[in-house]
Amino acid sequence: MLAIQDFMTDAYSPRGMSEGGEEFLSLEGGDDAPPEFRFKSRSNKKKDKTPNSSSTSNDDTIEAMDMQVLGEYGGTHSVSWPIQDMDCPHCASEAMKALNRLDQVTTSNVSATDGTVTVEIEFEKGYLAEASSVLRSIGNAPDLPHHMIKGVTANQIATRHEIKPRSVANLIRLQPGILDCELDNNNRILVQVVPNPDKALREAMDYALELIIGKPVKLVETSSKRLTHGQWRM
Repeated sequence: MLAIQDFMTDAYSPRGMSEGGEEFLSLEGGDDAPPEFRFKSRSNKKKDKTPNSSSTSNDDTIEAMDMQVLGEYGGTHSVSWPIQDMDCPHCASEAMKALNRLDQVTTSNVSATDGTVTVEIEFEKGYLAEASSVLRSIGNAPDLPHHMIKGVTANQIATRHEIKPRSVANLIRLQPGILDCELDNNNRILVQVVPNPDKALREAMDYALELIIGKPVKLVETSSKRLTHGQWRM
């Protein structure tokens, strides 16, 4: 079992510097014992390796169900993050209505004044990135930097878990603390994570990402080429 090491603290710190001068978030260091999280292992179902196997036509959902690496991170937790283009009370009200339709959201508060969202999430009923995706779909994506997972590609993770590379982003979105994940044209993995997570959420996220990636994670701040809702409207 992988040891849990510090992944992030307040406002994406502490930060380290790699030999090449890049700024990154490091999981290295820390002597605390790993928390007692139980994780669902992927099924032992064997795939048909024959050339004419119909498994090659399976969609991402079926493939993900065959190999889920989901943390059993339960309980209700309050999570907040800044969002883009939220400056209208009516828009805030509509955003809350959309969030409250999700089974995992018990309460939500969207502030047009502060441009933030706060949700009470029951992680046993659903994942956080789904709430973030609902907001993104109406023009309120996370107003947070993207970070590249350093030293690993989507293809490498796909090989590790026997899934298609395009399923990697979906797998990472299922993990606690993750607001969004995307793959860029160079097969790099970019994530947006909750700022200032509480200790339990941080540890669950640490463990989940290490289990998926197979080694301590370093996040390097980068930029995404995905167009924002405001850019699409121009």
